[in-house]
Amino acid sequence: YDWRAPYPFAEPFDVVLAADCVYDVELVGPLVRAIAAGVGDGGRGLVAIDASIGRSRAYAAFERLARATFATFVEIDEEERAAWSQGDDKSSLRLYEVAGPRGRLAPAPRVVLMGPCGCGKTRVGRALAAALGLPFLEGDEFHPPENVAKMASGEPLDDTDRRPWLAALAGALKNEAGAVAACSALKRSY
Repeated sequence: YDWRAPYPFAEPFDVVLAADCVYDVELVGPLVRAIAAGVGDGGRGLVAIDASIGRSRAYAAFERLARATFATFVEIDEEERAAWSQGDDKSSLRLYEVAGPRGRLAPAPRVVLMGPCGCGKTRVGRALAAALGLPFLEGDEFHPPENVAKMASGEPLDDTDRRPWLAALAGALKNEAGAVAACSALKRSY
């Protein structure tokens, strides 16, 4: 099942196992929401991570969000996980147990940072997205080729030019369970 999509199952499970899936900061939020949706009221989640691969930002985002989401968030000690792991990864393997009321997980926010060019939208947006464990959408990447050509020639965009750009960005936001976007939408009507 693609855990970035809405939770597809009618009933929660007694145990949810997520093995080595904390590898990208932008995927941490959807992962934690999927685990929270999948764990029943009396169920448990087990998350296994190989810490030797060097994904420290993703691990830190996972730990922050999991601690805020679950009533129980415990790292299983090395002696107990050594019995669980039979490979060479005994020292680098991290195993977490999570549990808690499913109702504690709030829907992920959709945040839009607006402002003029050069004011720091992208820098702040990337940092906010990483802190929240959400994907970051750079508004400039949603301009149609005609807008890019027009801007490259030094011609300013008008409202007609901006409509397909803003529609594409809005569509991308709606397709995400939560995200942070940055764009130079400078009018209330945008």
